[in-house]
Amino acid sequence: MEKNQVLTTLQSLRNNSIKRNFSQSVDLLINLKDLNLKVPEENLNIFMQLPHNKTKLGKIAAFVGKELLPQAKEHCDFVIPFDKFEDFPKRELKKIAKQVSFFIAQATVMPKVATSFGKLLGPSGKMPNPKAGCVVPHTIPTLKPVVDKLRKTIRIQTKNELAVKCSVGVDSMNNDQLAENVLAVYSAIVQAAPKAENNIQTSYLKLTMSGVAEVGKELTKESKEAKKTARKELRELRRIALEERLKKKAALLKELGQTAAPKEKKSKKKHDDQQDLENLEQTVGQTDEQNENPEEQVTKVKEKKSKKKADTEEVKEEKVKKTKKEKKDVAAKS
Repeated sequence: MEKNQVLTTLQSLRNNSIKRNFSQSVDLLINLKDLNLKVPEENLNIFMQLPHNKTKLGKIAAFVGKELLPQAKEHCDFVIPFDKFEDFPKRELKKIAKQVSFFIAQATVMPKVATSFGKLLGPSGKMPNPKAGCVVPHTIPTLKPVVDKLRKTIRIQTKNELAVKCSVGVDSMNNDQLAENVLAVYSAIVQAAPKAENNIQTSYLKLTMSGVAEVGKELTKESKEAKKTARKELRELRRIALEERLKKKAALLKELGQTAAPKEKKSKKKHDDQQDLENLEQTVGQTDEQNENPEEQVTKVKEKKSKKKADTEEVKEEKVKKTKKEKKDVAAKS
């Protein structure tokens, strides 16, 4: 990857994106290949500082004891003291985890942090990490340099897919600054990957509300029009497939001597066929009943009711007989 390629891609993104009332983030997406994520050595987990800081710095939270409590309150955004670990509400911790970039932990309270908050912070990757310098000794003179460094630090990580994504700046920064940040992230990934550049497949840049542009290629109007035409073609194919499906259903209904009634609401695809068959059985039964005389229908209803009564009476008699026999057997045995 060269700087000229990144500059051309950034400029094409600016030219083809609409200006927003907020500052959009510039994101770098890199697709990887030939990596086995089940092997820990081939997973990427990089902590680094960008050459040019983003305008919005990350927030920091701290788990500390009495030794570092005053410093943490002065320099950190959120502080969780040791005496509140057991009673600290989980909902509040989840809210804090969404807002902060890193958690700092005092080394002496780190075992208690793992037992109290490991289940919540572990899956999201927010546990205090020694590699990033998040675990500090209780004898440290001041937390200010650690906090300032972590505010400017970004994390590059492969989670469950062969790709990494990170923010390299905002659109208010100039293209040279953004390009240097992109190249710094790219070189860090190349150094950490087992096969260096051979593990990198493609690289893309995008704004928050823009399309994705491959590095080294311009995002032109032609590419946008090609995407629109592809979407139109896909919609047309779906419409044709739906029409053919409806025609087959109509033909099936005609063979059974019925016409398809218009549906007021769209039903789910999985239950369409079953509902159609049930509707057919109901309509066939209704037509047979309509063809009969009203007197015959009344007699049929009476016959059904009388049959039900007879059946219930027979069942009752059988139950009474069984109970009598059981009592006689019990008396004979005794």
